[in-house]
Amino acid sequence: MNPNITFVLPFLAMTAAGLPMASAAISYTAEGLLVTQNFNALPAVNTTLVGTGVVGIQVALPGASDWEVARRGGSATTDTAINVAYSTGGRFYSAGSAVSDRAVAALGSGTFFGAVGTSLVNNSGATLTSFTVSYAHEIWAVQGTGTQNAAEDRMAFAYGFSGGTATAANYLTNSSLIALADLDAVSPASNMVLGAASGDNPNRQRDGNSAGFRTLKTATVSGISWEPGASLYLRWSDSDSPGFDATQGIDDFAFSAVPEPSVWISVMVGAAAVLLPRRRW
Repeated sequence: MNPNITFVLPFLAMTAAGLPMASAAISYTAEGLLVTQNFNALPAVNTTLVGTGVVGIQVALPGASDWEVARRGGSATTDTAINVAYSTGGRFYSAGSAVSDRAVAALGSGTFFGAVGTSLVNNSGATLTSFTVSYAHEIWAVQGTGTQNAAEDRMAFAYGFSGGTATAANYLTNSSLIALADLDAVSPASNMVLGAASGDNPNRQRDGNSAGFRTLKTATVSGISWEPGASLYLRWSDSDSPGFDATQGIDDFAFSAVPEPSVWISVMVGAAAVLLPRRRW
């Protein structure tokens, strides 16, 4: 193991009864507001993500309580096991090379693969017609195979709105969300270690903050109608890829949304007029 790279699974905040707690949606209160999350508060403790033994149960991500994780599938029916260090088992990770610099990461396997995401409620008072998402994609372990068949590993991004079958309780696994490949987290086939004897032979760990394993991604979605009071759902979905899966992280997330350009210009002009000094007669 590279001693400079540690992986710690996040703990789950629980009620006194030990039940999973869902996160609260982010309140989006103004046009153009920038919402960010660096995941640096993810805790380094060993525990179990209570509720993740059941497909579709969404639980809050500790240290980033406005984000959630959920099981999408896998043969296991127990809650996700916790490792303090990287392993080849499917689970979520708090990945990073320093305690103060973390990323939320996922590793899929036959026993577990999941999804991570967040929801926002439009409390701006305006209908927003486009949004922009950016984040740092980090690869903390590349994929491997015992054969000579190289393949990519992908965490697929999708978005959706309330008012249909997607809700605050199911958006991490709901099939109605809209795919947007531009924001997928992809470890390319060229990263795959061929002829791997096992999941950790040879060592597939990488420094996700280093050049070649950290990529900034951004995309703008236009032509939408995000009505006041409606929710917008954002998620990344992992899967069980062939061979030994990559561990891929989401870091330095940023989000903003605006109305139609004509409306936005009117708002800005109005704000400027208020700020201009009044002429004295």
